[in-house]
Amino acid sequence: MSSSSKIYMGPSFLKAFSYAFFIIFLKSVSYIGSTIAANKTKFPPTITKKLHPSLAPARIFFPPNTDKTSAPLPTIFSIHGGGFCMGLPANDDHINARLAAKGILVIALPYPLAPANSYPAPLVALASQIQKALADTEFPIDTSRIGLMGSTAGGNLALAIQQLDEVPKIEATIVFCPPVSFTLTVPERLESLVPTARSKDDFLTPWVSRMEWAYIPAGTSLEDPKLSPKFASRNTLSEWIFVVGAEHDILCTEAGEMVAEWLGEEYGENGRDEMTGKDGKIRWLLAKGQKHSYDHDIPPVIANETPEQRKERKRVDEEIWKKVETWLIDGPFRK
Repeated sequence: MSSSSKIYMGPSFLKAFSYAFFIIFLKSVSYIGSTIAANKTKFPPTITKKLHPSLAPARIFFPPNTDKTSAPLPTIFSIHGGGFCMGLPANDDHINARLAAKGILVIALPYPLAPANSYPAPLVALASQIQKALADTEFPIDTSRIGLMGSTAGGNLALAIQQLDEVPKIEATIVFCPPVSFTLTVPERLESLVPTARSKDDFLTPWVSRMEWAYIPAGTSLEDPKLSPKFASRNTLSEWIFVVGAEHDILCTEAGEMVAEWLGEEYGENGRDEMTGKDGKIRWLLAKGQKHSYDHDIPPVIANETPEQRKERKRVDEEIWKKVETWLIDGPFRK
């Protein structure tokens, strides 16, 4: 850690109190909504299994016509989003079932939520569950084809946990709308948005400071690469990485700049719709005209959405997922 590292000091007492009230309210509403959605899911897991003594069971999606006796399968560990302080693995059932249908074993992991469990507690719990899953004979995991996937906060965690010594070699990483640099203030993030997005209101903007307070302990270096993966050494991350940003997301530019830096390119004031490394191992795609978490039908995304806007959002999501699947299956998960 350099002497010039930015340190998280936290808000004033009164502001912290207001943040706590906001987070508790948001967590309660989110938990009720997520639980109802999980019970009504159209894409139930094949099985559930407890991989951590104090957390909910993981949700496991086997490909069709496979089970624990099958030949080793390429495996994705899926990490849900929710600003580090809410959400459930079931939030990603639709995505996880989709990948399972492509012949991939998907294990959706829970993790302890902030503010009761701040950094690095979620990383420790996720790493422990991955180790336990790899040692479990019920899961036919091909250890040469292991991937991590996460949306929003889950994307941050996916980039972070692979830096831990106790996590085995990760072959591929897929992340959507991840926060990757907590060194940036909200005004700096807003200013970084491309000109076409600066006039758009992103629902995440008023939440960012509150969720940072919930997740980051005071005194933590904001340049810690396991907190802000933008500062991670490239050789501590998987060779194959696919990053998707949303044009009207306050977090978009920092993720795009991270990918551009890996590729030795410039992200530029107007951003980049697409970036690909010469060998195809690193990809960046921009979800044009979309908000943070556009790939989930959550209230802030669907609120005031017209039928035409929903149709376009679904079209963009499907187009991006087809590219992600082709990249994954023909690249890191190729037999």
